[in-house]
Amino acid sequence: MLHFCGLGYSRSKDPRGQTSDNFIDIRNLTYEPAFYKYVKPAFAPVGLMVDTWEKEYAGGSKINVPVFVINDSGQPFNQEIQLSITLDGQVVSTYKKGVNVKPYEVLTIPFEVDIPGKAGNYLMKAEYTLNGENVFSLRDIPVK
Repeated sequence: MLHFCGLGYSRSKDPRGQTSDNFIDIRNLTYEPAFYKYVKPAFAPVGLMVDTWEKEYAGGSKINVPVFVINDSGQPFNQEIQLSITLDGQVVSTYKKGVNVKPYEVLTIPFEVDIPGKAGNYLMKAEYTLNGENVFSLRDIPVK
């Protein structure tokens, strides 16, 4: 069986296009590290989605950020979800909530978040770690 991107193409000359760039070595099925890092959490048995999509945020404001916890497993999910805001890799603020999601259900967890007062390109990350696996959802938070 072939992975769909193994059937794709990559052209470095015009007309440019890349569809098979998730492997760095297709013969040995070695994933490109960023692809593996960012796509793997999307297939976790319990997924997360930060549901805020604004193009910019007013510095110093408060917003309500829904985080969807999607339990696609047959087991209850009882964990702590952490929502953090970072700037250049440094944590600016952190919020935590415990969740209990029944098998095959979706729970929306509201977080009241303080947007930093200083302008910048922040990153919001919802995450949990279970059995050594970090599952996360990211959103860019441009503060004006």
